[in-house]
Amino acid sequence: MTVADLGQAGNRNGAGMIGIDQELSVAKSAKAAIDALSTTGPNSSIVETLRHARDLAASAMTFLGEGPLNDGRDKIGITFSILIRALGDGGPTREKIEDAKGAVEDWMKLLDGATPRSEPKIQRRRSQMRGPRR
Repeated sequence: MTVADLGQAGNRNGAGMIGIDQELSVAKSAKAAIDALSTTGPNSSIVETLRHARDLAASAMTFLGEGPLNDGRDKIGITFSILIRALGDGGPTREKIEDAKGAVEDWMKLLDGATPRSEPKIQRRRSQMRGPRR
């Protein structure tokens, strides 16, 4: 996925809403960008990918029902902002890179656990209180 693809991912479902699978795809791209920092050093493509992931995580936060996932998204916002600032100031420290790597891995785990395909199907049990209606 290129940076241009990442920029379009937020608009696929309209009104800036994206699905968990698309958010997971952006998280994987951000992880690849962080991993690339170790070998290639900072560049504008990496910064753009991190900025997009940070913005997407912030816009995906909801008020109800996703407490741990929202906490992970919030952590992405904070650690990626710190890393992006360090990249602009001449280079991040190993600690900042590792913090961002840990945050994105946690985010990916939370997203993977939230995907619709992983939700268990709940089977309804027949009520013992009354029999079938006649």
